[in-house]
Amino acid sequence: MSTGNKRFRSQQEAHEFLRSLPRPRPYVHPTAIIENTVMGKDATIAAYAVIGKEGFGFDPLTGFSQRWPHTGNVVLGDNVEIGAHTCIDRGTLDSTRIGNDTKIDNLVHVGHNAIIGKGCVIVAGSIIGGSSVIGDGVFIGEGVKIRDHVTVGDNAFLCMGAIVTRDVPAGTKVR
Repeated sequence: MSTGNKRFRSQQEAHEFLRSLPRPRPYVHPTAIIENTVMGKDATIAAYAVIGKEGFGFDPLTGFSQRWPHTGNVVLGDNVEIGAHTCIDRGTLDSTRIGNDTKIDNLVHVGHNAIIGKGCVIVAGSIIGGSSVIGDGVFIGEGVKIRDHVTVGDNAFLCMGAIVTRDVPAGTKVR
């Protein structure tokens, strides 16, 4: 449905108009690559997303020349949305998990063994290091970098461009 050149007097008016339109239906784009993944119902996977490939892990005893086997998988909850060109690595020994109702924008990387809670929003260009734990209801702004093995508590708000190298308590705002 085209709106032509319709102008809105306020953001609230634009939002009310958008809420009046039919909602997009869940889909998996034909260019998405999905392997070693358990998908919940009503998942949306956009173009060129790669879900369930092996992660970036190498054995230090070989001088990092030999890749670790990744025998885990990815588990996507219900109503999850994954944006274009997003990559979610499967777990090394266990699962990489994305909770129900979590929305992940384009160009996001989720490392192996990461656990992302329910109702999170992860904006474009963000990187979540392997084995990180992201609580429920977390907002991760554009271009946020989260180091591996970091825990972000429920309802934290990570502002655009934040670099997270330590655990973040629940409800904290990180600039």
